[in-house]
Amino acid sequence: MLIKSEVDPYNPKRRITYYWYSPGEIYFERNQVIWLIAEALPLPEGEWVVEPSGSGYTEITQGSKSFKAPFETPAQVMGELRARLEMIPRDPKYALIDGIQNFYSDMRYIPWYWSLTRPAKDALNYLSSDWRRLTSFSQWRYDQDRKKRRKSAKGLTRTNKGNILRGTM
Repeated sequence: MLIKSEVDPYNPKRRITYYWYSPGEIYFERNQVIWLIAEALPLPEGEWVVEPSGSGYTEITQGSKSFKAPFETPAQVMGELRARLEMIPRDPKYALIDGIQNFYSDMRYIPWYWSLTRPAKDALNYLSSDWRRLTSFSQWRYDQDRKKRRKSAKGLTRTNKGNILRGTM
């Protein structure tokens, strides 16, 4: 959920957007995983990021009855994130976590996907899914690379002599 958008003090042509998600809104999309690692991962177990006061929600509403404790859903979301992070090898995992948290601590806003390194992007793409992946990270990465090779090979055609030419004849 978009909270606010403001002009970047370092680049006036660009806008910075700030997000906040409730635990029920998390579906492990890329932006949500980046936000979880930057904002919620450093918090203690069972706590959630406090909704910013500038969000416009000032009304006090009557809470609905729930059969869950207030810390249960945040604990489940963070437990799922930690379980997914455990499936990733050490180097891509720390490239992702350090890349996001260092950028966030320096700039005070969440980095864009394209600003991450290749290992961090691979780890983020592996984490970003509605369901936990059944294949290992290395098998998933191999499959992704194989799909890229197949796509690039579709643009190639062979002549009678076996030379490879770009495009179609």
